[in-house]
Amino acid sequence: MDEDDRKTVAVELTVTETVNYTFPVTVEIPGAIAESPEDLAGYLEDHEDQWLDELPIDGSVGYLTITERSVDEAKLLPEPSESFTTATAPYGDEDGEADEKDCARHDELRSGDGGDALALTEELVAAARDDP
Repeated sequence: MDEDDRKTVAVELTVTETVNYTFPVTVEIPGAIAESPEDLAGYLEDHEDQWLDELPIDGSVGYLTITERSVDEAKLLPEPSESFTTATAPYGDEDGEADEKDCARHDELRSGDGGDALALTEELVAAARDDP
């Protein structure tokens, strides 16, 4: 493979990560567990509603450590047209090509007129999955 011959492409990745979080959180526990910390992890596992919303999933505060990462699947997405850049996201119709109609629909959804981000995401995922 020639490392100097590069091309920018849009891809859909399926990635599996094993992560560890070590973060401070305040929770209410039964007094018996406070006296016997051996049961603490089991209790918190059974009552994750007490701490799950505090889980720092983006790693922005340094409490996230990725211990393993693997790419399970990689799929090339359709190339966008000139008027539709990868900065706005890959999108295409049945033939997998982004045309003016697709770009207008994307712009409409992004602007909030007649659509929303969820609809855009659903359409983008559906278009990517339909690509042969």
